[in-house]
Amino acid sequence: MAWRQSGSQMGKLAILAVMLIAGGVVLGMAGCGFKAQFSPRAVEVIQPAGEFALNSPNGLAVGKNGEVLVADTWHNRIVMLGGKDKAKAFGEKGAAAGPSTPLGINKFAYPYGVALDGKGNIYVSDTWNHRIQKLSPEGEPLAKWGEYGGADNNFSYPWGIAVDKLGNIFVADSANSRIIKDSKKGRQLLVIGKEGKQEGQFHLPLAVALDGQGNIYVTDTGNNRIEKLDDTGKYLLSWGKRGDQLGEFNKPTGIAVDSKDRVYVVDSLNHRVQVFDAAGKLLAIFGKWGKAQGEFAQPIAVAIGPNDKIYVLDWGNNRIQVFQP
Repeated sequence: MAWRQSGSQMGKLAILAVMLIAGGVVLGMAGCGFKAQFSPRAVEVIQPAGEFALNSPNGLAVGKNGEVLVADTWHNRIVMLGGKDKAKAFGEKGAAAGPSTPLGINKFAYPYGVALDGKGNIYVSDTWNHRIQKLSPEGEPLAKWGEYGGADNNFSYPWGIAVDKLGNIFVADSANSRIIKDSKKGRQLLVIGKEGKQEGQFHLPLAVALDGQGNIYVTDTGNNRIEKLDDTGKYLLSWGKRGDQLGEFNKPTGIAVDSKDRVYVVDSLNHRVQVFDAAGKLLAIFGKWGKAQGEFAQPIAVAIGPNDKIYVLDWGNNRIQVFQP
């Protein structure tokens, strides 16, 4: 199946899902002359079983104590691994809230993104309900906002989500081809970008991340590139194009920044993660197609944990892999 543009919003999200069913290629890097600055080492595979087994997960976050949260998309829930309960899940399939459930209690429709704030509160991109939900660290509903549309305070298939040091929330509003910045109470503060291929424009952006200075990094998935903006949304630079060579992408879907401002990009259909400095210089690359430890089947998201450990959501293998930088 090919990646193509669609006129309908429903069609756009269906197209986004192409990466989740398409095959890929294994890269050959012999003779490329690239010398990695560091080599991430696979140290752990987390593959929940039984009632916590994952089904096409798309979102990933890691807390300050190493607890792992997964948007278990096709199970319409959030799975929390680690912490005092070792493992727990909350949520079920449901639509927007009604009068008897004013917060849409634990109801999701294919959640694609999850993030944590400094207090451990959980933010979920409730993608097919076109809203953001805020939950307590225990998974109890606290707030929700958003509805379908392209105007202010609307979302059209929100995907990736990130939270800054002040508790502001950044959302990749994918089918609207923009990034939304909301306050911790859900008030819209800033709209960044629009549909297009020019600087500061996006085509189906799927993920957003922040560095220590508040700069914003976006996987501009439909344009196969990364865009970097300052904390006001001003365009700074971009890198990447479609391809399977070093520094090129085939549907970049996830992004994270570590304490050294190294930028980790999930290059999904190339079955690898590429690592760059803040100026877009390639530093490292790891992964290839496969099922063994250190290999991926269409990875979808990445998060940074304590001590800059790297957590990669290995979509096709329904697991999380952990790497030491």
